[in-house]
Amino acid sequence: MMWPSLEASSIAVQLDGLHSVNFELRLESGNQTSVLLEELNRSSVQQSAVTTEAPTPPRQLYFWFWNRARATTASPDITETTAATNAEATTEQQSAEHTSVPNMVVARDDDDYRGSFNVSVIKPFSLQVNRSPYKYLLVKILDGLYGGDAYVVSLNMAINGTQSRKLSTLWTYAAGRSGKVRRFGLFLKEEKWQVGFTSILVASAIPVLKLENVIRANITSEIHADLLYSSDTAEHQFSLQTVMGRSALKAEALEDEYLTDKCIDRNQGPETDISPDCLRAAMDAMFLDRYNVTITYKGQSTSLGPIMMQHFNSLRLWLLPYITDTEDSKRTFAPSNTITALLEISPRLNTLNAWIRTPSMKTDFSSIPVNPLVTEILRFNPAVSYARRIRGESYCSHGGSKFFTFDGVELDYNVTSCWHLLAKDCSGHSRFAVLMRSLNNQETELEVNMDNYLILRLRPGLNVSANEKPVELAGHAVVQIADQAGAILAHLQARDTPEHVISVALPAHGFHIVYTGSSTLVMADRSMRGRLCGICGDFDGHAVKEFRKPQDTQAHNGQEYASSYAITDQAECASEQMK
Repeated sequence: MMWPSLEASSIAVQLDGLHSVNFELRLESGNQTSVLLEELNRSSVQQSAVTTEAPTPPRQLYFWFWNRARATTASPDITETTAATNAEATTEQQSAEHTSVPNMVVARDDDDYRGSFNVSVIKPFSLQVNRSPYKYLLVKILDGLYGGDAYVVSLNMAINGTQSRKLSTLWTYAAGRSGKVRRFGLFLKEEKWQVGFTSILVASAIPVLKLENVIRANITSEIHADLLYSSDTAEHQFSLQTVMGRSALKAEALEDEYLTDKCIDRNQGPETDISPDCLRAAMDAMFLDRYNVTITYKGQSTSLGPIMMQHFNSLRLWLLPYITDTEDSKRTFAPSNTITALLEISPRLNTLNAWIRTPSMKTDFSSIPVNPLVTEILRFNPAVSYARRIRGESYCSHGGSKFFTFDGVELDYNVTSCWHLLAKDCSGHSRFAVLMRSLNNQETELEVNMDNYLILRLRPGLNVSANEKPVELAGHAVVQIADQAGAILAHLQARDTPEHVISVALPAHGFHIVYTGSSTLVMADRSMRGRLCGICGDFDGHAVKEFRKPQDTQAHNGQEYASSYAITDQAECASEQMK
């Protein structure tokens, strides 16, 4: 286990009347490995204050990977399992010397989203691990995750003068391997007060490709946040829980969209799933516009109730024209020490509806005008990172007989049983290629070749293999494949409802692939511009002269262009038989 870090950087400023202002910046990072937890288990939690904390009990950990002969020296990640699965992993490890698959780490997508990451129990300025507050925070923020990466950034400022002051700041961030759980923490300390803030985002990280399934799926996301302020005389703690979803009005609007008839065509099938208009409609459909918020305040914070009510009354007066005359009788007063709110955002109208309840007051607002930029920020939801990738990156798509290239050119071509080159890095910077061939019933098979070192095969029904070894993706598994040096080559996830979707991220090559068996989406980041060839095009940002054949001549039409990338010397061309 390595703890790569930037060397601490310091800046000193000398001003008249001020002795000095010093800044110190430091970064620490780590991932969920056995070494990290062993450090916590074998070392007593050291402290710079009187407060004590019991060490976290040890976990049962194991590695499951297929590897080459020296696989046992590599330990990129961990996962947690039962004793029965541990025995199964041992069998796989014993056969590692006879395989040619890179490191493969499997984890389940059922992280404990809370763990011990809560501001009420985290004390980074008084508790340490191995004399390091950074490792202490890394341990805390990774607790409960079945693998993931974490970072800690510290900024210390000292002002020396007639009135000297010191301010210490710690930021921390972690994401589980599956992307389902993300955590963020901020901690501030001054001589007379401390502030801590922790937040957890829980959201599905696997995309839904079909607009029909996006509309009918119950897409939700949750945010849990806690704020703690303590000083010599008082301590205030606030907790926030937000459940994000889709309003009934938005669901009805999506059903009535003019694109719905075009994008939910059961006769055309996968061809409608991959058109740019339908993908944009799916992206818009995945944004969440309903926020159910609950705020609770504890301990001495109850004394702030009158102050909070005073500000709330000021808000009601300011928004008086938007208060509705008819009150929703179904929504009662909030419990003591609690404020509840239901917000519904309308990005098209740039308005906001709100129902707010306190222990002593009920207020409903309707059609509050909101700045378009604010509505765009409010509807931003990390649960739809897939949709953001579609917006921010170019993509090539295939479904039925339709192709859309990276530069947006549409062509018709029926893929045969021959392998066809979909996309390849033809610049010589890397050896990477995506190939496709047709199976029965409008379904296709993909092959992803990375440096002739890792070959992935994707087939319908969540059927995946790596170098001809099966990869189990059922049961919300998350698979991470690395090379001998520990660099991540591929990150695989799958979803079996509402549709069979395989998501393959290839960070080393700048690609992301979404595959359903009948539809394929290949996304490329901007670093690949002008470097590609294949049916998906050269990705140069220009639609003119898109149909360039491998011989660097111009095809007369899409049919001629696509067929020029068929690999006709393969035995698979002679038969439709699936392997």
